[in-house]
Amino acid sequence: MDRNFNYDQTPEQFIFTVNLPWYREPAFLAMSSVGLMTTLLLLFLLVFRYVKLEHLVNLRTQKLNQANLQLSQDAVQLREAEIKLRGMSSELTIAEERERRKIASFLHDTIGHTLALCKLKISRFKKNCSDDQVDQIEEISSFTEQSIEDIHSIIFQISPPVLYELGFDRAVKWLVDEYQEQYQISIQYNASNVIEPVPEDRKILLFQIIRELLVNIVKHAQASEVHLQVERKNGSVHIKVQDNGKGFRVEQIEEEFKGYGLFSIRQRLQYIEGSLEIHSQINLGSTISVVAPIESGISNE
Repeated sequence: MDRNFNYDQTPEQFIFTVNLPWYREPAFLAMSSVGLMTTLLLLFLLVFRYVKLEHLVNLRTQKLNQANLQLSQDAVQLREAEIKLRGMSSELTIAEERERRKIASFLHDTIGHTLALCKLKISRFKKNCSDDQVDQIEEISSFTEQSIEDIHSIIFQISPPVLYELGFDRAVKWLVDEYQEQYQISIQYNASNVIEPVPEDRKILLFQIIRELLVNIVKHAQASEVHLQVERKNGSVHIKVQDNGKGFRVEQIEEEFKGYGLFSIRQRLQYIEGSLEIHSQINLGSTISVVAPIESGISNE
């Protein structure tokens, strides 16, 4: 229709362009497909990784459980070995002391008796000898008496009979008296608690420890006074030895152990779960403390 209201009968053509929604675009669908596949792939990889890690964790857990079980078994075996070792140590101490007693008895019954017989023969011979031979006979008799005293001293050092006849406390008192007389050193002995009876293996070990400590003081400490305290409490015997000697450097204790015999003492105490503590300063003396359990000792039988 124009301005004059004339109609044109020629058909008109219209061209329409239809745009799809963005979420239906081929590019978007392609990208979505790629993204979905990538997500699924990543999810699969994560699941696979998780399963693999879970498997590794299970394997590690099994190995750890096996290792813990093995450690537990090893700990039990170690404990059993320690118990056997302590038992063997106690038996060895008793066996060693029995051999000492045999040797001491042999010396007493053979050499001791022979020397005593020689002394008797010399005394009889002295009555019938001439005056010019008396001095020589007396000299021989003096040598014989000295030999008898030496044999008795050796016997008591090897295995003092007083330890078995009178007990631990009396044996320590005898040992203290012997060292005071022999080495002119003042030793104050104090047993603040009744410590009898003591099992045989512990009695032997404690006596040897006290003797070794006194020997160390006499040989190395250059002390004039010693305080020895022995006490029984809480199922253990506590020994403390103090001296006013020259002392030594505790930081060099390993070397001192080998020189003073303390290393052997500590080893013996470790077998029975005992302890040894040392406190010492140069020119200020030393204090040695020993704790030895006695309730688990082997009986005298």
